[in-house]
Amino acid sequence: MSEESINANEHNQSFPHKANKKKATINSLLIKTVIGNESDAFDNKSKAQKLLSKLKENFFISKKIECEDNDSLVLWIQGYDLSEDEISKGYMGNFAKITIIEHNGQFKLKHEKIESDSHPQRIRDSKGKYPNFGHPVLRAAKSKKTYPTFEEARKQLSLLKSEYDDTAFLINDKLLILMIYSKNHQPTPELKPKPIKKYQLEIIENEDGTYSLELKLNLHVKEKSRKIDEYWGSAKLITASYEIDIDSFTDF
Repeated sequence: MSEESINANEHNQSFPHKANKKKATINSLLIKTVIGNESDAFDNKSKAQKLLSKLKENFFISKKIECEDNDSLVLWIQGYDLSEDEISKGYMGNFAKITIIEHNGQFKLKHEKIESDSHPQRIRDSKGKYPNFGHPVLRAAKSKKTYPTFEEARKQLSLLKSEYDDTAFLINDKLLILMIYSKNHQPTPELKPKPIKKYQLEIIENEDGTYSLELKLNLHVKEKSRKIDEYWGSAKLITASYEIDIDSFTDF
């Protein structure tokens, strides 16, 4: 092997390509040697520095949180020191500052959690701006589920309204206008080829005295002697003693 090849090989080992690095997790054997209950201790500092260098070579180092010296680094570690509150917020890990310390003549790597609102990985709320037909209330409407009282049926409208306050509007106690997303939407002559459409969800009384939710496309809504001061996108809906054609609004 030529001297040039040897030098190139040593350079590659000292400065591995970014593609060879990976995300740190609590399941990594190398991470376990640092954050485990019985982390490794060394009789001289150079061995501890070598372990710290291995962390730098194998895992992505935080660029947002910098260290002041060469005896420490900051890693984001998946699964590290997660509290119940952090899990509820969708956090998948935390930043850890790893520092070389001396104790009783031995050297080891100490880990310390760093609080941060900025996380490279986080489980986002899957609920979008619009409900889809998989929502429990909409599934109940499509399956013709019955409710023993009007109040029980009305609670279903209120639930959708509270979850999608910006895109769902109660016209009265028994009628809700809302936008619904459908990835399987098939354009028809009366529908534009868009996956989001306006629907109305209305409480109807059945012959046996129970109540159901009727879901259908919203084309025209009549409402008398009532004003609604709410916004749907950038359009302000105000109902009085005349008919409103909600489909005339095209900016949402």
